[in-house]
Amino acid sequence: MGVIMALINGDIRLSGLGGSVRRPAVAGSFYPADPGLLAENLKLLLEQTHPAGQGMPKMLIAPHAGYVYSGPVAASAYALLRARAALIRRVVLL
Repeated sequence: MGVIMALINGDIRLSGLGGSVRRPAVAGSFYPADPGLLAENLKLLLEQTHPAGQGMPKMLIAPHAGYVYSGPVAASAYALLRARAALIRRVVLL
């Protein structure tokens, strides 16, 4: 079973993990603190991408920084996975 993430009443909930999950430490600094505004920003970033290529990546390296700095680049990377999300079996975050 994989990890399931849900946004419920502004609270992020994860299931399928064996431990605890810490609360966001920099909400409002590097990304909006408001969950609705954050979701809208992510939607806009993904809509502005133009993913190239037709194949399924074996791995993905995306930047981890404030959205104003790396949002468009990260969105371009994750957009490659959108059409193939059902095929993804494992995600490893470092």
